[in-house]
Amino acid sequence: MDKRLATTAFTCESNHPFKEGVARVELKNGNTGYIDKTGNWVIPAQFTEAGDFSEGVALVNRGGKQEFIEKIGKTVLTRSMISSRAPSSELQQAAAKNSQSVPRPTMSADLPPLSSIIGAYPGTLMDDPVLKPRFEKLLGSSLPDFEARLEISGTTERNGDWVVGMGNMPHAGGSDNAAYAINIQSGVICAVMRVNQEVRVFGANAVTELPTPLTDWLAQ
Repeated sequence: MDKRLATTAFTCESNHPFKEGVARVELKNGNTGYIDKTGNWVIPAQFTEAGDFSEGVALVNRGGKQEFIEKIGKTVLTRSMISSRAPSSELQQAAAKNSQSVPRPTMSADLPPLSSIIGAYPGTLMDDPVLKPRFEKLLGSSLPDFEARLEISGTTERNGDWVVGMGNMPHAGGSDNAAYAINIQSGVICAVMRVNQEVRVFGANAVTELPTPLTDWLAQ
C-alpha cells in the first residue's frame, strides 16, 4: 500500500491503484469500498464486487444487485434500468466486463451525425441546433467567454470515444484558451477554460474528473 496510507485504520486483503482520485480497498471480510489519497473512506466498504471509477462512475454489486454509482455512493443506473432501456451492445459488453465507461441511454440519441461533428470548427459546432442548448446549459454565463476562446482553432478531432474541440483567444497569448469533449457513446459534454492562470471546469466536479483528452490538453 502507498506509504501515505500507512496510518489508515483498516486491514485489507488487497488494494488497487488510484483512479480519478480514489482507490478500491477489499477488506478481509470480502467487502470493498473506496478511499482517497489521505487514506480516508470516500465510500465505506459495502460492496461484494466493485470496479474502478472511470468518467465519474463505477460498477459495483450491492446486495446482489449490480449498480453504477457516483463517488458519493449514489446509484446512477441499475442493471434492471439498463435492461428496460434496451441499451446498446457496447453498454452490455461494458457491464459484462465490469467496465465503468457508462453511456447514459437518455442522451445517446441527442448527437448530430458523426460526419458533422468530426472535422468541424469548434465554435461553429457549438451553434448546431442539437448541441447549442446543451452548451448553453453546460456553460451558463461563461458561454460568451468560452466561445471567444475558440476563435483561433483547428477542426475537431476524434480521440477514442471523445470528439475534442479546442482554441485560443486572439492576442491573448497561450493563457486564455478553451476546449471541450463530446462523448460519442453517451452524449456527455465536458469543457475547460483558462482565464489568465485560472482553470474553470464544466461538466465535472474537478480537473481530475475531466476526460483524458481534456486533462492531456491542460498538461500541454
